[in-house]
Amino acid sequence: MPKIKENHNNNSYQIFDLNYNTTYYWKIVAKDVKGGVTNGPIWSFTTNQSGDIAKAKALISDLRNIVLTIHDYKGIGVPGIVDTPFQRFSEEIEEKIVPDLSETMQRVGFIINCISQTTGSGTFNFTYTEMNYNLTITQVENQSCTFEGYISNEKIDEGSIIVQFNNNNQLTSGNINATMKTKDGNLVVGGNFNATYFSDSNPLKTLSIKGNITSSYLNIDFNQTGLYVEFGEFYDTPKDRYLPYLVKLQIGGKITTTTIQAEGNLIGDGKLVNLPNNATNNPPTNISFTGTFREMKDGSPTGAYFTGTISAQNLNPDDYNPHIPDGPDNYSKWQASFNGHIEAPKRPKIDANLSILHDEYQLYKIQAGYERTNPDGSKVWLKTYQEAQSYYNEGIEIMEVYMKNQDNLTLYFKVDGNETGDNTFTGCIKNNIGANLADLYLQSGIPMVRYSDGYIESIF
Repeated sequence: MPKIKENHNNNSYQIFDLNYNTTYYWKIVAKDVKGGVTNGPIWSFTTNQSGDIAKAKALISDLRNIVLTIHDYKGIGVPGIVDTPFQRFSEEIEEKIVPDLSETMQRVGFIINCISQTTGSGTFNFTYTEMNYNLTITQVENQSCTFEGYISNEKIDEGSIIVQFNNNNQLTSGNINATMKTKDGNLVVGGNFNATYFSDSNPLKTLSIKGNITSSYLNIDFNQTGLYVEFGEFYDTPKDRYLPYLVKLQIGGKITTTTIQAEGNLIGDGKLVNLPNNATNNPPTNISFTGTFREMKDGSPTGAYFTGTISAQNLNPDDYNPHIPDGPDNYSKWQASFNGHIEAPKRPKIDANLSILHDEYQLYKIQAGYERTNPDGSKVWLKTYQEAQSYYNEGIEIMEVYMKNQDNLTLYFKVDGNETGDNTFTGCIKNNIGANLADLYLQSGIPMVRYSDGYIESIF
């Protein structure tokens, strides 16, 4: 019997070198020393999509967790979801901040209204019947006043207000210092304002308000930026008078409670646009907001925080006329974006972004992304991509979104306003060579996914 000689090359394959949905063939060829050849039987196997299907299921799981991150602020029962303090802050708002500020501001409004009714110098008494609240105001004409508020002969409010007027009796500056009692302790209110005018008879030019409110559990600080408003003026020919228009709005401050510290700044700019037929428009040219929210415990940040930026730009403030119907030649062009970041010690870091560009009639171009960085440094992400434009077309009532994830899977879905019921939503998940891994659909209004291995589950 001839001997088999190993006189051919050996090839080996690792499993990760194989392609999905591919049939591989092999056979053994034996050669003897005399040159004889013996061919063995042909063997074959076909790879399937099981690896990509598992990745598709992971994609849906990650998509579900994104929604739960936003919806379930405490992250209870959802492993890996950042535990944010917003739920606890909302409870504090509902149980303490809103009731205390609401009651206090109600009395402040009553005090200011009473002061506006006083003339000359002297002592004036007022009663807020619904609250059984008695107010005494001692005033020095056109300069300052002090006040004391009582309920059932118990003094609960006291403070002073100093104001200045110009020659036209317009309020130009002032400050307030007051201590107001609440069920959770005293609120101390301090603030000042300054105002300028174009002339003694024309509109307000600038207004600046700064101040703070403090208590045992609350500190609202508007001393750095506060509220600043700047106006321009124009002559309204049909009405034969000067009117104001907004030039700039800026609001900034910091709020600290027992559960959260929030710091933010809002800036908006506007301009005056003259339109045909003596019409005018005062559109915003850009708006931006930046804010940071930190979790607090025992008076110190815990390390968990959320920061976000929202911005918007008006792309055609001089060309759009809101006084005539919108159409292909007359519509507002704009772009807006949001970027956010959440992180906490020993928890995943989450980044998200959304931007919309509206520079074609009835068409809104969408870019969106989500990225989670796990404590071990690995990343999970889902983002729109440039090769396929995600959009919403208002004219035909269709939205299409194309996204890819870290495994190079493509998620596609379509919302069609021309359809009805469960037919309004369709979609799919495909791998990098275009093989279909799952179908997305509605079942009695519930978003569902059917994988190519037959498994079905709800998306959310």
